[in-house]
Amino acid sequence: MKHLCILCMAILMSCGNTTANEHNRENEAFYELYRTAAVRTSFPSRSSMPSHVILATKYLHFSEKTHSRELAKLTGVNVRRTEWCAAFINGLLRQLNKPGSESVSDYPLTARSFMDFGIEVKDPKIGDIVVFPRGNQGWQGHVGIYVGNKTINGIEYYSILGGNQNDKVSVELYRANKALSIRRLDS
Repeated sequence: MKHLCILCMAILMSCGNTTANEHNRENEAFYELYRTAAVRTSFPSRSSMPSHVILATKYLHFSEKTHSRELAKLTGVNVRRTEWCAAFINGLLRQLNKPGSESVSDYPLTARSFMDFGIEVKDPKIGDIVVFPRGNQGWQGHVGIYVGNKTINGIEYYSILGGNQNDKVSVELYRANKALSIRRLDS
């Protein structure tokens, strides 16, 4: 719990000037992220916290219905008509002037475009990009950001921060053994 509080404070201090409403919404979003993440290792220090995780938390709970303009601006797609999990990750990276999956794939709007992105790792750390299967076609999938893990009834789950999870940006649990690939951003 101590690590959670330190991380929340570090993220909040990095947010710059915000209005009271933005500050309250960010506080609620950070609480939700760390309440659901249940990270098995200690959180990184403020100086080593991945910038795309900090940026992603600013969009927590943004939904297709009530925040479609903001999400469209970030992702570059109509989130009500497009599967947008990959566009969300690419949008975050683009805002940070980092290459996204378009640097390795002709189909950057597909989750599996991240299968060749960055460096493949076996043990995830906060901020790693994780690709999962979804649907019944070989090209379909889901992609999000690893923020922790939980064991429930002896089964390990990854806590994934991502877009297009129940039509919003949220933290959801995915079975760890279903991960197709875990990718770390190039330094």
